[in-house]
Amino acid sequence: METITGDSKLQKGLGFTIAVLAMAMVIYHLIAVFFSPLYPVLHANTHLTFVFLMIFLPALQMALEKGRRLASIVLSILVLLSLIGVGYVYIFAERLEMIPGRLSTIDLVIGVVLVALVTEACRRQTGMALPGFAIAFIAYAFLGHYLPEPFGHPPISFIRIMSWFGMDMSSGIYGSLIYISANIIFLFILYGVILELTRAREFFTMLGLLVGRKIRGGAAQTSVVASGLVGMISGSPAANIVITGTVTIPLMKRTGFKPTVAAAVEASIRPWICSVTAPSSFLETS
Repeated sequence: METITGDSKLQKGLGFTIAVLAMAMVIYHLIAVFFSPLYPVLHANTHLTFVFLMIFLPALQMALEKGRRLASIVLSILVLLSLIGVGYVYIFAERLEMIPGRLSTIDLVIGVVLVALVTEACRRQTGMALPGFAIAFIAYAFLGHYLPEPFGHPPISFIRIMSWFGMDMSSGIYGSLIYISANIIFLFILYGVILELTRAREFFTMLGLLVGRKIRGGAAQTSVVASGLVGMISGSPAANIVITGTVTIPLMKRTGFKPTVAAAVEASIRPWICSVTAPSSFLETS
């Protein structure tokens, strides 16, 4: 009985912690967009910290609820390693930025840990496809010198590879993509959630349905119209997919479009719609 009560308290504590972290993540990113309170590398590291915690802590909470002890232990270790990895970067960010490629043993260990954590976090959120590609390219960096020409490359040292992927503060994990994620994509995902809660997405979709109802390929036309309406506000293909793609792709599939065709329609119209309809000021800043 005491164990059950203890587990229940732990689960409630985790739930409260996750809610606080989610609010903190939203507030921090909104502040960071306008005031840039942290140095760029530390800003990227803060974003990565939130991402790790918001992926691993809910998974830990679910594992505890289902009584999966081994999974709970593994996830607890992942949370601990996440805090150690990002904490190390917080402390030594300036040194790591000043001496790229000249890593100590502990730098290499932390780099391996961070690469493994990012891969595992990606696997938990998207499945094996994307992390599988990442693992294949990492393996190519290590083993590519065994391949015949023109597919091979000269041998690359372990230190150099880990510098590229893990501990170089201007590439790999801390390259340009993490800033796009922190400064643009996260905010538009938040914007999409707000549209979902206010039922604005349904309005855009229903308006698109009215336009495409009696036109050949109506579901695809609906996707174009809905994307155009959202694109006038966001200007971001990634945000557009998050906001309207989750509705228009299933809609096209239900009306007879093959999944590959529905995906092709989405992929082809998003960048064009956003570039045409987005405010020029937004495009210049993004």
